Amino acid sequence: MVIPAGWAIRPATADWPSEDTFPLPGAAYTDNFERPGGFPVIDISTRALNADESSEELLAGISAGSDAIGCTAESESEIVLDGEMARFQRQLCANQREVVFEVVAFHADQVWVIYWLSLAADEGTAEEDFREALWTFRFPD
Repeated sequence: MVIPAGWAIRPATADWPSEDTFPLPGAAYTDNFERPGGFPVIDISTRALNADESSEELLAGISAGSDAIGCTAESESEIVLDGEMARFQRQLCANQREVVFEVVAFHADQVWVIYWLSLAADEGTAEEDFREALWTFRFPD
């Protein structure tokens, strides 16, 4: 994914635990990219699917995790991510002060979760900017 010049980059330093269905933004297993000043932020997490785990179960776990931290899905659709169909949600979080765009994709027995977090007051072209960044995302070979 092409990240705008000047953004801070913090690569993951740990693996996303396979028993956790919800990837916590900013966790050690998340690649984190943020504009100077803190918003917007992009978090990317990936892990292998467990042998007994279906994509539907994992999607339900990710949705339950979002609900548990106070995020509400406002809309849901599909989006193409590097040739794969993925779930795209717009969520409101933190008492509607934050907007999250969430993409969940499955590729080569892996789940990929990409979050864009911005302040609701700054939403403006945030979704357009996020979708533009997504066009540059490529799954590793």
